[in-house]
Amino acid sequence: MAIVIGILRSPEAQTGEPPPPAAVRAQLAAARAEVAAAQAQVTAARAAAQAEARTQVQAGGGSGVTVTTSSGREIIQVPPRQGPFEYIPVQRLPANNDIPPRIQETLFGMMFTLAFIVVAFPIARAVARWLDRKRVPAPIPAELTSQLSRMETVMEAMQIEVERIAESQRFMAKIANEQRDPLAIGRGDPSGARR
Repeated sequence: MAIVIGILRSPEAQTGEPPPPAAVRAQLAAARAEVAAAQAQVTAARAAAQAEARTQVQAGGGSGVTVTTSSGREIIQVPPRQGPFEYIPVQRLPANNDIPPRIQETLFGMMFTLAFIVVAFPIARAVARWLDRKRVPAPIPAELTSQLSRMETVMEAMQIEVERIAESQRFMAKIANEQRDPLAIGRGDPSGARR
């Protein structure tokens, strides 16, 4: 970082002229050397920490935890010996069963319920609409309408004729009754009743 700041503050950067390529290459080589030195220091610090952890585990009776990572590196974790807190090792589940069984059952139940709602809700709406829809009568064709109106006209005419026939039969029956009882006609009986 000091090199980058030095480049920004250099007189070439302030004047706007590009630095010569040889100078840039030299600064880049110096930066790479510093990065390599920092990586070497980190690697040495890790090795020293692991060696110190091994000696603490061996001196303390083997109370440390050894973990092997997927890359094959071995890391030793040493529990703290000072302070009011006690070291409690964490139980790790196997990689193929990351979810605890009770939570897994709950999640399966929730997912099944959600899937049931997603599938059943549209079906329930369709059934409800089918049950609630009003039965609309089909429209009557024009030909049938004209035939029905003609039939209605004919039936009204027949009704009038039947009524006339019934009236004439009543009249004829009245005349026939009067002819059988000639005394009832001229007697002047106010009730008009027959004997």
